[in-house]
Amino acid sequence: ELDYQIIIYGKPAHPEVIGINGHCQNSAVIIKHPDLSDPSETCQIDLKRKTALISQTTMDVPGFYELKENLRKLFAGISPEIRKENEHLWMAIRDIDLTASLTGIRDMPHYVFKDTICRQVSSRNRMLHDFALANSCIIFVAGKKSSNGQVLYGICKAANPCTYFIEDIDEIDDAWLIGSDGCTVESVGICGATSTPMWLLEKVAAHLQRRYNHDPA
Repeated sequence: ELDYQIIIYGKPAHPEVIGINGHCQNSAVIIKHPDLSDPSETCQIDLKRKTALISQTTMDVPGFYELKENLRKLFAGISPEIRKENEHLWMAIRDIDLTASLTGIRDMPHYVFKDTICRQVSSRNRMLHDFALANSCIIFVAGKKSSNGQVLYGICKAANPCTYFIEDIDEIDDAWLIGSDGCTVESVGICGATSTPMWLLEKVAAHLQRRYNHDPA
C-alpha cells in the first residue's frame, strides 16, 4: 500500500512465498541466495524504489541477516545520479528493524527490513545441528520433494558429512555404517522433516537394530 518494493528471502516454489507474493500482486523479488550471487535474482531489484525485506518463516536466521547486510551495501552504493533523483528518500539511509510492526513506515528511510523467521524453527535447527554433531552417522528420513526436508537435511549435512537422505529403509547402504577404521560406527542418529511421521522414524530405528545390532539415537 505504501508502494514499497518487497524482497522476500525464501524459495520461489515454497507455498508460503507463493502466498506472500500473491498478496504483493506477484510483484515481489524473491531472493534465495543471501550472498546475492545469482544474477537472475539481483537483476530484478530496482534500486530506485523504496524497499522492504521480509523472509519465509522457515529460512535460516544467519542467511537473512547476511542478505540484509548485502542489500544495505547494494543500496548504499548506488550512483550519485540516483541519489540526487531520490534525495528526499536518501537523506537518512539506514536499516530500521521493523520487528514490532510494518505500519507507519511512510516517512522512514528507503531500505527497511522485518525479521519474519519463526524462532521455533530456528531453535529446532540449532538442536538438529547439535544432534548431527553428536552422532557418527545420520540417517535423514523424508520425502525427496519436501522443501522443509531439504533444508533440514542440509543443516545435518553441514554439521556432519556422514549424513544420508532416505525415503524408506530399502535405501540404506551398509557402507554408510562403516567407519574409516573398518568397524561399525559408534552411533547412528535418525531424524527427519517436520512432516516425517514418527512411525517411519521408528521403522528405520527397528530396521537398524535388527540388521546391524545397533541402538540408534
